[in-house]
Amino acid sequence: MNLPTEATCLADVLRALEAFHAPLVHFGQTVFWDEPTKALLLPTMREAGVSLPVWAGVHDTDYFSKLPPAPGLEGPAAVLPANDGTTRDLWAAAGECAIPFGGEHRVTLRFLSRHGVPVSRLIELTPGGREAFIETYTEAYGWRGLARIGGEDITARDVLTREIGEYLQELLRWALQGSLDMVADVETRLTAEHYASRMLRRLDLAVQAHADESLTECFRTILGHVIGQLAGGRPDALTITASSIEMRFNRATCGRRRFEPLEPFLDPATRDAARQAYDRAVAHTGIYSLDDFGEGALPFDLVVPGRGRGSLRCTRTEAYVDLPEGSVMLGSARGLTKREQLAALVVRRFGPDCALVGKALVFPLMLLSETVMVLAETGSAYVSTGTRRLAEGLRDAGIRLTTHPVLRLRYHTFSSMGAMDCELALPEHLADAFGQTHITSREFAERWHDVVAQARSVLERLRECPGPGAVLEIMAAKGPKHAERLRKHECVRRRMREHGRVLAHMSGELRSLAAEAKELGRRVRELEAQSGSIRRERLKPLWAALDNASSPETRDALQREIDALEVERGALQGSIQDLKLKAHEMGQQWGRQRRAIVSEQRTGLSSVIHDETHVIEDAAAWERLRLVRSAYLTTQLEAADRRPSGWWFPLLSRQAGAGEWYAEVSRRTEGWLEILCEEFLPETGGSESTEEPGL
Repeated sequence: MNLPTEATCLADVLRALEAFHAPLVHFGQTVFWDEPTKALLLPTMREAGVSLPVWAGVHDTDYFSKLPPAPGLEGPAAVLPANDGTTRDLWAAAGECAIPFGGEHRVTLRFLSRHGVPVSRLIELTPGGREAFIETYTEAYGWRGLARIGGEDITARDVLTREIGEYLQELLRWALQGSLDMVADVETRLTAEHYASRMLRRLDLAVQAHADESLTECFRTILGHVIGQLAGGRPDALTITASSIEMRFNRATCGRRRFEPLEPFLDPATRDAARQAYDRAVAHTGIYSLDDFGEGALPFDLVVPGRGRGSLRCTRTEAYVDLPEGSVMLGSARGLTKREQLAALVVRRFGPDCALVGKALVFPLMLLSETVMVLAETGSAYVSTGTRRLAEGLRDAGIRLTTHPVLRLRYHTFSSMGAMDCELALPEHLADAFGQTHITSREFAERWHDVVAQARSVLERLRECPGPGAVLEIMAAKGPKHAERLRKHECVRRRMREHGRVLAHMSGELRSLAAEAKELGRRVRELEAQSGSIRRERLKPLWAALDNASSPETRDALQREIDALEVERGALQGSIQDLKLKAHEMGQQWGRQRRAIVSEQRTGLSSVIHDETHVIEDAAAWERLRLVRSAYLTTQLEAADRRPSGWWFPLLSRQAGAGEWYAEVSRRTEGWLEILCEEFLPETGGSESTEEPGL
């Protein structure tokens, strides 16, 4: 069978999937972001005449986000932005939200530095110093995440709704208000306010209804509501579930196909090969190898209600689960080769409500054993790399699994905005990028790709040109005010070059004086050496001979010779004095020149130019920071386009239900199948799966 592995019409891909008779499954850790957007599968199947079950689930078997207590971060929870400072290590999962055009990607200090921003200098100039600079300039636009502050690690399924409900309400109020602030036309604003009010009311009711239950139940209620609105109702084909339900592992459920990937790691005949395949798949990825989890570790975790999540280990003698409280023995591992045996140990130790989930690379294999995973274009990127390597490694080891394709979705979110008729007030970075503060949805749809390309071009130029000139040239293109700044900068640079030439000439004269003075010193030393040589080597012997001479003729001859040498030596001494006087005068001239240069540098035109240059450079540094931050956030439109929050569509549409924007997104969405291992594909054309969700 030829499967569509390149992006094409979603309806055609769904028709191809019908041959597998497998449910379409997607799990998300939060219900306020892009997971509900996949509701478009339902009307698309209805229009294409395709009938497949859809399981939409809350991924509640991971740990709830947590940050350690810090000044300004006081429990039990907080709604936080993403920045490169206090929340740099925040991994928000169960509660995160983005407003239109927003996303989770922070502007890191490293990114700013790589693009020529003098971070250290600007931190010095920032009131409040480093912390204030980071909080202000590295924050992601239009995103907030919910995290617990301090306390023990706890899985999302173990969080009670009443413990976190008020923070969910704060998160949603922030998102809705930020979105409403962008709506500029009255008609859309009225419908948006009405929808926002209803959505907040829905959340309030869900929080109240499930106050003493797991947050999972609250999220399931909200997820069902949002998907139902986007899909035009709650069709029978839709099941709202959770990973803690679907991965429940006990005697009644362990035989389900989703737990088949467990057996190669239990069976002595395949255990070593399976472990090696896993370790090779995670090599050089930053993911722990199995040995890092301890003796006998399996690539599976057990999620125990009220006690957390931990790695399963089967040593030669005992089976353990390493929970946050410590290692808990399940029982004897002797003869433990089947999943049914492991399920019996788990139930005997913890009861029937535990969930068994694979570690990152394995969990997709579990789902794909009996379902088709639905992922956004760039969602869970490790599936395309690590999980694929694991599947191929198991195949090469002679281990056989069943693996359905992954269904990838490519939305054309912002290009579909032309279906709406509304006006938007752009946030600062987009107003700068589009060159206007307000824009119609249709114009945004037409221009956004080009604007992102221009932002990338700006970033590339700033990365290659670290000086203020590049910044001012970019800004000069935006209007006469900035062109005047560029002209002033060029004027100052020209004056700097001219004055630099004057100082260079003065410095050259200074060096010439120094060289001449050095030469005079050498000549003085040379003449003094000659004078000394005359005295020592010629006069002293003559003086001695004169003292010992007896005849007048001899004495007269010696005296004449001495007189001649004295004249010669006197001439040398005169030359020495002249040279010393000249050297003294030259030293004074050198000092005057040196003082003139220093004075010029400190108080003259040089100082004026230096001060003007610093003012321009500091202003350009702040402008560069703004340009880099704005351009980076503009490029993140592509990420927002791939992960649209489901509630954006009815909020910004004037039509009832999901609205015209979502209808156009649904019409344009493309899909393709990602095949992890050709040999693991199930046969097509068989009978429809009898597996039921939630058993």
